[in-house]
Amino acid sequence: MNFGHDDAALGARIAAPAAPIAPPQVLVVGDFKDVRDCIGVILRSGGYRVLEAEDGLEAQLILSNAHPDLVISDLEMPVSDGWDVLTFCHAQHPGTPVLIVSGGALGQRPDIECWAAGFLPKPFDLARFRAELHRLIPLAA
Repeated sequence: MNFGHDDAALGARIAAPAAPIAPPQVLVVGDFKDVRDCIGVILRSGGYRVLEAEDGLEAQLILSNAHPDLVISDLEMPVSDGWDVLTFCHAQHPGTPVLIVSGGALGQRPDIECWAAGFLPKPFDLARFRAELHRLIPLAA
């Protein structure tokens, strides 16, 4: 007599294991590598996957191929700035929230800034930054 618990009973279905859910992905856009690295460390330690772009043009190229759950962008950058990122996301990826982290350019383009999902002034408070992350893309429980 065989009582193997791993054997399926006659007519029983064997359920395939559920595919693991990938952690949320965040695109960090800013011209200062040290700031991108710092934000990346915070995000990775919180369980997020991270993409990086050094300006708005590179961010648009990444957004054309990847679909991050959140974009965190500075406003003032050479080549293509954060307002370009906001405009591109609004037009091409309207479901992707954009969190603006800026040291002083807020209020210059209210017609475009209104598309942002949130704002944090630099230097930002870590607790407030984490609260914004969880508000915009909560991790799966």
